Formats: sequence, C-alpha cells, structure tokens
Amino acid sequence: MRGTPLQGHWPETYWLARRRVQRQRTFLRAMLQEVEELEAQAALVARLLDEGGRVHLRVSLPGDANIGDSLSVELMRRLVALGVELDIEVFPDMD
Repeated sequence: MRGTPLQGHWPETYWLARRRVQRQRTFLRAMLQEVEELEAQAALVARLLDEGGRVHLRVSLPGDANIGDSLSVELMRRLVALGVELDIEVFPDMD
C-alpha cells in the first residue's frame, strides 16, 4: 500500500483500483488476480470489516455488447471467506 494513513475516523472514505479487461468473454478470470491481491492483504481486509467498513469488488460491463461469463464456485468461496461483496454494473455507453 502507498500513501499515509489519515488520523481519525473517516466514514465516507474509499479506495479504488482499476484493472481493465477488454474484448474477452472470460473477463471474470481477471477477478482471480484481484482476489489473490485481497487474500495477500487478508489481515487488512479483516480489520476494515471489523471496524465497520465494507470491501467491494466491482465488475463493470458494457451494455452494448454481447458478453457473459461464469463465476466459479471456488472464486465465490474465496470472496465469501474474505468477506468481500461483489458488485456488477452494466453501462449502455461504456468505452
């Protein structure tokens, strides 16, 4: 992690990282890398959750393309074990 932690309680603070996968029907495989990174920081994820925070992994999809994939049971188990919520968004005019 980079940056300096802020002192105090910041209820509306968030951190965002992006990984772009384009033109791949198996886009959920890229989630595996994100989950592995979260697993490497499992103690931090647990602390955030213990302190009332939430951890989300967001998948944003273009609504103007025929795209689909399957989320494996194993990947779901790993998300659940971490306490990570999965967000799926569809955008009609996404570039």
